Amino acid sequence: MEANILFLRGDLASSVALAEQLLDRLSETQVHEREYAKVIAAHRFLVSGDVRRVGEQFGARLVSSLSAGSDVFAHLASILPQSRMLQVQGR
Repeated sequence: MEANILFLRGDLASSVALAEQLLDRLSETQVHEREYAKVIAAHRFLVSGDVRRVGEQFGARLVSSLSAGSDVFAHLASILPQSRMLQVQGR
């Protein structure tokens, strides 16, 4: 997945944009691909600077949607952006 490679290389803006495009295009049956795209897309607040409650709600929905899944790594990776957002908010 190109979004994951961009993310690992440090190109956050491109990886988040590509992950959001992938979420629109991937079918619901492509579970693993969607999970990783969601984890990368959860970092959008680092690109936009928007740390308001609206962005926090996206992170919370992401964590809850992945907690029901079977991929433990994706679930743990989804918690990190949410906790970083709370830290930036001063909570």
